[in-house]
Amino acid sequence: MVAAIGPCCFAVGPEVPLPVVERKADLWEANREQLARAGVGQIWVAGRCTMCEPEQFYSFRRAKDTGRMVSAIGIR
Repeated sequence: MVAAIGPCCFAVGPEVPLPVVERKADLWEANREQLARAGVGQIWVAGRCTMCEPEQFYSFRRAKDTGRMVSAIGIR
């Protein structure tokens, strides 16, 4: 499952080049593309924003602290 900050809340500063912003403003799709290029065959994009759902997800951008979070990807 791909869960990340959604296009509704994703923001970058002026230090990020415009072509990067235009291409990767949707982190859900950017993550899906990277997984597909790596050979992952079944990818489910949750379509849930980690920033908008504090009861379900930790978000560094929302909390403004380092918190703790772990993710794992495996191939059977």
